[in-house]
Amino acid sequence: MNAQKNKPIVFFGTDALAMPVLRALFDAGYPVKLVVTKPNEPVGRHQTLTASPIKQLAKELGLTVWQPEKYDTLEPLKETNTELYVLVAYGKLLPNEVLALPSLGVVNVHPSLLPLYRGPSPVQTALLNGEKETGVTIMLLDKGMDSGPILAQVRVLIEKQEKSPELSERLFDAGAKLLIETLPDYISGALAPKPQDESLATYCSIIKRENGLIDWHRSAQEIFNQFRAFTPWPGIFTFFNINGKQVRVKLLEISAQQENLHVKAGTIITHNKLPPLDVACAQGFIQIHRLQMEGGKPLTDEEFLNGFGAKLDSKLG
Repeated sequence: MNAQKNKPIVFFGTDALAMPVLRALFDAGYPVKLVVTKPNEPVGRHQTLTASPIKQLAKELGLTVWQPEKYDTLEPLKETNTELYVLVAYGKLLPNEVLALPSLGVVNVHPSLLPLYRGPSPVQTALLNGEKETGVTIMLLDKGMDSGPILAQVRVLIEKQEKSPELSERLFDAGAKLLIETLPDYISGALAPKPQDESLATYCSIIKRENGLIDWHRSAQEIFNQFRAFTPWPGIFTFFNINGKQVRVKLLEISAQQENLHVKAGTIITHNKLPPLDVACAQGFIQIHRLQMEGGKPLTDEEFLNGFGAKLDSKLG
């Protein structure tokens, strides 16, 4: 293995999606001098302080971990004497003084074909928009939002039924492979970073809980894309009128049908209170296979109709 390929690095990451990248760097022989990850966070009903997936992997690999709440000191970074940082799904913005430390910059794995889908939700937004392909970009961070120069890209086709977790996993696996292929040429100077075309830039925003609310006046395909994008969080939800009360219902498993039911959008169609449980959309209809009422357990369409079919208003809230 050549000396350039063995150049030491500092790795920034938190989410489980960053794990294949850290493991790929380790397996390829890059000395990881320091792993920087977010502080332990309370998780679950008992709010148990839990290490990030990246911290857990770093410990498994015998790597040194630093978990700064804020960057009031840069000494742990300076002490590594590394010229290259790699950042993947870290979950925090790096201050300019950190970006300025490594002479070769901070390399980032971004799950979109930049300059498309700059921002915090590129995978979800690509699914929401019904894209048929997306990709991964290896880039250098600058002071802007995902606006730095590009080192390499690879296209990834999106499968028709694919949801955010599966697509994200495939993208970061592809990103890990592409990073290992790209770094030697970048480190040696054989690969020059290419500026992004600002005229082509598009942006995505932070996903909020309310983004999961279904608008039944959209097409069935658009609602299915919303389901794919927002699984598992925030999920998609609507309101059923049951016994004259509005009840929030999360849809756990659905399919989109293209046939028009010739009734108003938002009308529930059951078959003598038997499955399937269909809801008319502006175009086509959604078939609900599994759902969960607020405060309740997940139910199949049959279980739901057995328990609540007789009390269910045909018009959604």
